[in-house]
Amino acid sequence: MYAKGKGAVVPSDNQAREKLALYVYEYLLHVGAQKSAQTFLSEIRWEKNITLGEPPGFLHSWWCVFWDLYCAAPDRRETCEHSSEAKAFHDYSAAAAPSPVMGNMPPMMACQEDPCQEVPCQEDPCPRASF
Repeated sequence: MYAKGKGAVVPSDNQAREKLALYVYEYLLHVGAQKSAQTFLSEIRWEKNITLGEPPGFLHSWWCVFWDLYCAAPDRRETCEHSSEAKAFHDYSAAAAPSPVMGNMPPMMACQEDPCQEVPCQEDPCPRASF
């Protein structure tokens, strides 16, 4: 999941757990579940100060991105609402996947005479949009 090398900074398991706990607590508060949020903190024995982010919060925002991408997958498109950006992401990813003919050569380089050139084969089909 993380690059292995000298310059790679990998978060510790404790840091990851703390962040997740913070985001769960933040989510519970943002949806109005104050008692659940306090119970959650006491059950995990949280003793640090907490600074909340703006609503809807990190966990909710990332869940929405995940859900949109999940729904836009080709096998779920017809039964689940999704954004055009999420559909474009899947379509672009499928087009950029290595083919058996080209091997591991990136698709944008496969059609160039000189692979050192950075000229794309076609216009970028993936619109730049924020989720």
